[in-house]
Amino acid sequence: MSRDDARVRESRVQPTRNSRSSASLTNAPSIPGSGQDADPDRKKINRAKYVIGLNGDVITLADLPSPRTKRWVIRRKAEVVLAVHGGLLSLDDACKRYALTVEEFLAWHDAIERHGLLGLRSTQLQQYRHSE
Repeated sequence: MSRDDARVRESRVQPTRNSRSSASLTNAPSIPGSGQDADPDRKKINRAKYVIGLNGDVITLADLPSPRTKRWVIRRKAEVVLAVHGGLLSLDDACKRYALTVEEFLAWHDAIERHGLLGLRSTQLQQYRHSE
């Protein structure tokens, strides 16, 4: 197991009052804001104020990558996935903020689950596809 893989597995998400999030992305029942357990009568959304990042640092909305980001490196992709998983951003908000499609975000999420952080590398994508 590489050091980056261990960091993803060790990263923890701070739960909110109504959060069902778990310690790893693999055990997550749903992505907050994806509409799977959304309550249409709810006026105010309970969101996390912060999540714990890959290096154990606190990530708030202000610490997330800029909405004008053009170059998506592994760390930035992972921060956005952690923010959505932890309830800091909803899936819809993340897609609007970063001009992503839902499919693109879910591809990042699945790459982390299957291959760890290195699965987010665009230069090695071919290798991971062949190993499945």
